[in-house]
Amino acid sequence: MAPRGPNPVLLLSLVLLAAGLAMANGQPCVTQNRIFNTHQVDYPQTPAPNPRAYCNTMMKKQGIYGKILNTFIHASISIVNNICFGGGIPIAGGLHRSKAVFPTTQCRYNPPIHADTGTPMSQKIVIRCCKGLPVLLVG
Repeated sequence: MAPRGPNPVLLLSLVLLAAGLAMANGQPCVTQNRIFNTHQVDYPQTPAPNPRAYCNTMMKKQGIYGKILNTFIHASISIVNNICFGGGIPIAGGLHRSKAVFPTTQCRYNPPIHADTGTPMSQKIVIRCCKGLPVLLVG
């Protein structure tokens, strides 16, 4: 005879399945993209008297503490997003290399003095794309 009444194990399984499907529908990509935009994109570039002051200001403003290396891209989010489409060349594992050179500032943390130094650069960038959105700056 089949058991009757509510089955909490089956209900829990269905809830977890629904949550998993919702997450697979791109929500983690959107969350990762928001973090990417906050930590990697600064456009228009925040004014500062020199690269060192820029990095110290930006790292504090974004709540990034003690990270050895962080690069800010000085281009609009839409242009950076385009790297995942026609503005980038797929290279492997969801990575895309930009076709264009981007203005960037590389911030390097110096632990002994608890401060960042900044180096302005122009470079092609490599990002990881997730469902058409940049989620990680690789180089």
